[in-house]
Amino acid sequence: SVPQDGCWYSVQPPAFAPDDPFDGPSGWPNLASGSRHWKASMTETATMFSNLVRAFGVEPHCTICSAGSTASAFDAHTTSPQHFRVVSETVEAQFEMAREELWHETIVVGGRVRYNHLDGEMQVLREVPEEQEYSDTVALQALPYDGVWL
Repeated sequence: SVPQDGCWYSVQPPAFAPDDPFDGPSGWPNLASGSRHWKASMTETATMFSNLVRAFGVEPHCTICSAGSTASAFDAHTTSPQHFRVVSETVEAQFEMAREELWHETIVVGGRVRYNHLDGEMQVLREVPEEQEYSDTVALQALPYDGVWL
């Protein structure tokens, strides 16, 4: 089926689900065992997202870390111990609501792609181009001064 304009579609389902969403970082299997396990767990999904948006000519930068990922590539940054700490702190503070706070959205040609920093889900949204308020073609006679360029 063809995706409907204006609707989010999951192209990569969540790689992880919480064992207990009210248990903070301990409730998430990708967070519970520390930053090394985090890196091993999230590398594949972060790389998939990065490769998809790079195919559109976009280099994403982390929007949830105060330092961002300007010093390194998105996929390297989002599997780093520093990023792990930010995600863990967000889950500790937000519990079951953290997932909604951890979406990273990137605008691409024809729509948007978003990645969830907590569970690795990737979604796409196709947007309808806005209609232009003017005509692309103008007859020479329709110019304000016939035969004169402005």
